[in-house]
Formats: sequence, structure tokens, C-alpha cells
Amino acid sequence: MSWRSKLSHVFQELRIHLCQTSPSSTATREFITRNYVDLKALNPTLPLLIRECSGVQPRLWARYDYGVERSVPLDGLAAHEIDVKLEELVNLGIPERFQGCLWHQRGDISIFVSTFSYSSKPYLLSRRV
Repeated sequence: MSWRSKLSHVFQELRIHLCQTSPSSTATREFITRNYVDLKALNPTLPLLIRECSGVQPRLWARYDYGVERSVPLDGLAAHEIDVKLEELVNLGIPERFQGCLWHQRGDISIFVSTFSYSSKPYLLSRRV
């Protein structure tokens, strides 16, 4: 579950659209009640938006850098399957060359450490959170 702490590094915003009463949104409501507090605690600077609208189909929207957005439908999925879909969105947002690299948090600065295959020197990238 270490990918959960990477949400704020990958996403600019995470939105969940759902209906307050429809049976198709039941698992989405369950996912939110079980996971919202943990996700927000691990990613305090990430906007986690819950959008309720009558009659809307449940959907998970992720906004990446440069305004790129991706969404996945959540209709008919169980709560643990929504967790898998969220992990897939996280992995889509991490460039392949950065998979398996380390993020270190020091105060309000995130430090990214990686060693590329063509170089033995570590690659450092830092950003203020």
C-alpha cells in the first residue's frame, strides 16, 4: 500500500463523482467512508474532492501535471476493486523510468532519488510541497 503516499506526487487533484442514493454508487460510498481519512492523512496537500449529484454514474477522475485528466468508471465495482483502479491511475501517472524510485519527505520539500540504467549517479529532483 506504499503507493497511497504517492498520490500527492502524481496527482494535482483527485475527484470522485457519485450519487447519494443509487445502488450503483454503494461501493463508492463505502470506499470513501473506509479510505478518505487515510488518503488525506498520507496526502494532506492533495485536493480530494467528493462530488455528489443525483443520478450520476460513479466515476474517479485524476488530474495530472499540465492539465491531463484521466477517469475510470466505478459502476458495478466493489470497494476493493476501486482501490485497484486508483492504484492503476497512480501507476499511469508515474513515468516508467521513475517506477520503483524513492521519494523522501523533509518538511515541505519532497526529494526524488533514482539511479537510471545508463548512469551510476543518482538523479535528484526536489519540489516544494
